[in-house]
Amino acid sequence: MEESALPLKNDSGNPLSAGELFEIFSGLKSLPSSFDWYIEDEEASALSYALSVHFCQNKAWRSCKNQVMEAYAVNKSARRERFAEVIAGIRDYTAEELDGELLDLYETSKKLSYFQGRGPNAFLAELRNLASEKQHEFS
Repeated sequence: MEESALPLKNDSGNPLSAGELFEIFSGLKSLPSSFDWYIEDEEASALSYALSVHFCQNKAWRSCKNQVMEAYAVNKSARRERFAEVIAGIRDYTAEELDGELLDLYETSKKLSYFQGRGPNAFLAELRNLASEKQHEFS
């Protein structure tokens, strides 16, 4: 649990205090910009593709499946099946699903040593870059 614990940091990069967390929870203060990762419905499909590219590292799903699924620490079978389908290219995440999965996807990438230490916001930016590259290939 400690390995996957990510402190919520303020815009100065310092962990939030209990008082600051309470202000955010009660709506007196907004989330720090480093934790703002709004995902648009229109980009969910492209981000799903980017996840497949990222986790399979340009290999076929069958050759990377065991390693990727072992690193994905979620235990609920429905989530594991959905993740496998997305990475295999069978289905796409919705924006809402991606929002809920982002921290686990980031942790999975860290376990595989594909993305280290820059946080979930930077991970999302990397996925957006991969999605953008795909769109340039097809346009």
